[in-house]
Amino acid sequence: MGAATTSTTAHNFAIHHLYVGDDDPNPMYTADPNAWKTIGYNVDGLDSTASSTNVCTPYTKGTTVQQVDGANGIDNAFASQIAPQLGLIGNLSQTVSLDIIKGSFTIEIDTTGLDGTATQTATALGGQLFAGATYTGGAAPPLTGNYFSATDNWPVSEALLTDGMTIAGGSKIKFPAAYVTKGVWVSGAPVNLGLSLSLEGESLTLTIHHAVMSFQYAANGTTGLATNGVISGVLETTEFIAAINQVVGSIQGGADCAIVSTILPLIENSQDIIIDPTTGDVSNTAGTACNGISIGLAFDADEIMPPSIVAAPVDAGTPSPPCN
Repeated sequence: MGAATTSTTAHNFAIHHLYVGDDDPNPMYTADPNAWKTIGYNVDGLDSTASSTNVCTPYTKGTTVQQVDGANGIDNAFASQIAPQLGLIGNLSQTVSLDIIKGSFTIEIDTTGLDGTATQTATALGGQLFAGATYTGGAAPPLTGNYFSATDNWPVSEALLTDGMTIAGGSKIKFPAAYVTKGVWVSGAPVNLGLSLSLEGESLTLTIHHAVMSFQYAANGTTGLATNGVISGVLETTEFIAAINQVVGSIQGGADCAIVSTILPLIENSQDIIIDPTTGDVSNTAGTACNGISIGLAFDADEIMPPSIVAAPVDAGTPSPPCN
């Protein structure tokens, strides 16, 4: 993987498009039931089909469609099984991305050690993840956004700050063993990664266990781009069901709760992997019940200026009761 980087340069990226596997990135928001097959990584080391017998026992015995992998063993049951159904409350990739473009939120990736070339190969890079709060630095034309340049100081939410107050204190989500291979930055050893996605004005909180993040670095004048980004890992089923119940219960005062009765059985039937939520270890062994759902997300990001603003805490008031 190359020698340790000699660069100490910081590059800070803000995600502006996030794809959950229901749409193709190009052309943008083109519905494609097979888009998921190229989004993610082979989490369990297997290349499974509907007839595989060396996999965990699904929730509904005899139903193994959720075990079908994408290209080169990509595991992404979330995109193949669940994302199309979440479309009942909006085209998920488009809904989330348009909220980002409008400045509602973003995900910020802070890296050190990239030398600014597209062919770099090196180890000992660093990185961390910040939750970008609502952008307050200026107005943008509706649905187009202008928040993704080297002059944009995107505010950081206190949610992921180690001390809850300062950016200097760092993020709870760090990548101390990141590396780069021919310009592809990889976060290194898997971590637990918390993401909060805006969905119709409400936050859908996903805890992605055993998560790995990567992107292709490309120079763009004096700044850079992060393209072909991937976030891959596993959702623990009970955590995800709780998150769905909470966010749908909050949308329009729970008016969409009837949808949950349709979605929850699908979530349970989409389990395709084994996750130990305590250690983050994943496996896929015959004879053991599946309790996790593999997930792969794709993203594109542009370089912004190093963040220096912590957004004021938002008083969300009394949370709406979950659907169940």
